[in-house]
Amino acid sequence: MNKIPNIIKTYEDAARQLLDETGSVKIIDIQKKVEIKIHMTSIIVDIQIKIKIGNELKTLNIRFLEIGAPRIIRKELLYALVIQAQEQNSYFIFMAPYLSDESLGICNENNIGGIDISGNAFLKFNNNYIYKTGFRNKFPERRKDLYHSTNRKEMGYYYYTKKEIQVLRTLSAKPKTAWTIIGLAKTAKVSYGLCWRFIQKLKSTKVIEESAGKIKLKNIKNLFTETLLNNHIDQDYVNCFYSRDTNDVIVDNIVKYFTAIKLPYAFTKIVALSLIANEVNHGNVDVYVNDLITDKDIITNLKLTTTPFYNATQINIIKPGDSSIFWYPQIINKVNICSDFQLYLDLVGDNNPLIRELAKKIKERM
Repeated sequence: MNKIPNIIKTYEDAARQLLDETGSVKIIDIQKKVEIKIHMTSIIVDIQIKIKIGNELKTLNIRFLEIGAPRIIRKELLYALVIQAQEQNSYFIFMAPYLSDESLGICNENNIGGIDISGNAFLKFNNNYIYKTGFRNKFPERRKDLYHSTNRKEMGYYYYTKKEIQVLRTLSAKPKTAWTIIGLAKTAKVSYGLCWRFIQKLKSTKVIEESAGKIKLKNIKNLFTETLLNNHIDQDYVNCFYSRDTNDVIVDNIVKYFTAIKLPYAFTKIVALSLIANEVNHGNVDVYVNDLITDKDIITNLKLTTTPFYNATQINIIKPGDSSIFWYPQIINKVNICSDFQLYLDLVGDNNPLIRELAKKIKERM
């Protein structure tokens, strides 16, 4: 199995090889993990390549994706377009283990590039044009490998299973409750054996305390000495939409519509944090729903579009792969938001370093 650094080197080598094929591009410099500040936000690109074409200098901003599915490309698309619009003489490229014809088509439609390490590619800038397709996915297990236990420490994260997350949700939602293993397992909807084994693991973290045969949450903050992430985000189904309205207007419209059709929902990330801390209220609008809605219904009733544009607000409507995300919701100003536990997972797992920084505010509440 390839380790994470080898994957990064593989991406870099693939980009170099493709640029060499053009015959007109000279690589001047390559930088890794470059932070690009745009207005009130910050975006990290994994590799930034400075190139020269004739007498012209150009910057290639490359973002690595663990999954190159069309839905993931669409979710990341607005960031790509914003960077390309803000950075003069720049070209944005997505890289992934595999990009399908549909994924490359989305790149083509939006004047950005796509390269995979299976052999497929689309590049079009200046007079350079490369389009390669038809290569099969050489890394069908790559997604699983990225979450494999041997890679956890190397990635700097610790991933818990869905069932373990359900136990943690229950403990964090009822911090004053003294639980028996049987009672905790039943409430968290897991087996007694799994619950017992997980509790034994938690004892070494000082997250819980045990007295008279009962378990009680002691300090959930101890759980976050290592970054805790939800490793089932790749199973989420995300529909992306765009709007010129402010976040307040968008949220109000969503609440009214979802309430009218009786669709359970819960806002997360920026919207949830703005309601809790009453400060940040710019950026994407992210909302979980427990059932899918057609694009036509969303566009018609919420007056949104599926076409990204500069200065748009991106709305991510998410059908989660883990239904326990809806456990223990909060209601603030008549708006449903997810639990502090889920909000922390979402904030600390975001690609934007400024968003990850906001996770500290939620950690202090827990």
